[in-house]
Amino acid sequence: MSRVIVHIIDNMFLGGAQSMLQELYYAIEKYHPEYEQKVYALRNLNNQDKISMYSIPYSHATMEKVIKKIKKDKQKTVVFFHKLSATRTELYNPIVKSKLCPVFAINHTFLERLSRNRFEPCDVIISVSSHMCSHLGKSNPKANHQYIHNGVNGYRYENIIPIKKDRGDIFLTGRVNRICQIKHSNDWLLWCSRVDIGKKMRHEYIGGGRQYQHACSYSKKITKKNRNDVKMLGEINDFDHKVSIMKNWDVFLYEVNACEGVSMAILEAMALGVPVICSNHRGNIEIIKKGVNGYIFKNRTEAQQILTDLVHNKNKLKELKQSTLEYFKENLDAKFMAQKYIKLVEKYK
Repeated sequence: MSRVIVHIIDNMFLGGAQSMLQELYYAIEKYHPEYEQKVYALRNLNNQDKISMYSIPYSHATMEKVIKKIKKDKQKTVVFFHKLSATRTELYNPIVKSKLCPVFAINHTFLERLSRNRFEPCDVIISVSSHMCSHLGKSNPKANHQYIHNGVNGYRYENIIPIKKDRGDIFLTGRVNRICQIKHSNDWLLWCSRVDIGKKMRHEYIGGGRQYQHACSYSKKITKKNRNDVKMLGEINDFDHKVSIMKNWDVFLYEVNACEGVSMAILEAMALGVPVICSNHRGNIEIIKKGVNGYIFKNRTEAQQILTDLVHNKNKLKELKQSTLEYFKENLDAKFMAQKYIKLVEKYK
């Protein structure tokens, strides 16, 4: 009898959790085809532009309807409940209390306040970073905790051609994230426009969000006054187009204002052989190895020193790009993530 993995998520809006679900789906489909997968979104946000990057099959259904479908399914089922920051975990209570099937609650968002990290009882709480796992343990001391780092499928990125453009003699950096309070500040844009690394720098910023229009206006204003270019590219929902832009970057330059899980965009960059220069925040630092696939900076002075060194040492940057890609293939590809999830599932046969 084959087994079914039922993915349940609040919505399929554009975001890191949804992107991770897609990568996990693809990896299980490719490397563990003996498992059938079904994806249910509990809410329909009615915005096709925001979900056009997700090509996995999914349906909209209430939790009550999902439970009825599980009960009717004669195959053995496990549930992957993908928790977003505002998702109520009591939604899966009927499955657990009726012992219908094992429930694995996957936590995608790092939240500092312990009161916002309480989970209803389930078989396993899975975190996407070690730091998140320890943090959730404080709010759920009796639960079974595991952590599995996010991953992306390298094969999806390999054959996409970099976008053709005349970049000139510049050092090209970029980043991808929603432009929000946790991940964005005007001060970062200003620093990027002013920092002297021995060559003109261009910083391309992919992402939308509530602060996008303000950030766009601000970046145009400071670019006119300072040495470097800061370009807000907006939200790019076409997967191939986004990757074709990222493939041109010399480095992925990333600073956030607080800890998070493990950024899917950082993993995408590594899958392209683009090294990551990242602020000292967990859990991203758990997957960055100094001088192998990037560098961690404690402050912007350190960031400037790292960038300056790479600008003046072209061979070092070339070797770093190569080792970034090799390390990704050997450690961070989604096939390793899928193996760990399947191994966990197999314990609950």
